Parts: sequence; structure tokens; C-alpha cells
Amino acid sequence: NLWWKLYTYKRPLQGRYQIITHLVNMPGKMVNKENSTPDKQPPPIRDVLVRFAEIPDRVILLDPEEETWMLQLGSVESVKIPELKSWKILVQEFPGYFSET
Repeated sequence: NLWWKLYTYKRPLQGRYQIITHLVNMPGKMVNKENSTPDKQPPPIRDVLVRFAEIPDRVILLDPEEETWMLQLGSVESVKIPELKSWKILVQEFPGYFSET
């Protein structure tokens, strides 16, 4: 039971597909959008390493917290994220069509 499976989606495209994973630094159990304040946010997670079972054709890291919010990484076997404050999106792109089997 991997926690990130709930935050991972498959996106079919013409002749290729993407696996999109939302990396979330989850707040405490009693924190919700009605009572969330900056002092209730968890500390950043440092040096998050994501390794891929299969090397994607390209990897894109989307970070709404940064001025340069889209980082194209190309075809890499892993991604190291120095700091995960709240939320980032990791997009892996593969050729072909995704099969559930």
C-alpha cells in the first residue's frame, strides 16, 4: 500500500501516455483547508529521490511554488528533489499505449 498511488494518474495521449504523480507533503490530521495557516504546515521534506522502474522518454517536474515552475528533465532514470515544501507534480512520458494488464 504505497501512499502515492492515490495521487497517481495515467493520461493517454496520441501515440504515447503519461504517468502523473502528485508529490504532497501532507499536513497533520487535524489540518484542513478551513483551518490551515502557514504555522500549521509540515516542515519541508529534503532530498526526495524518485527512481523509475522503466526509464521514461521524458520527465517534467512542475512546481507551483517556484518562479521557474516547469523543469524539463529529459530521459532520466531518477529525479532528486532538494526540497518538497507542499506540492509538486512529476510527469513521466512513455511511447505507445498504456495497458492496465
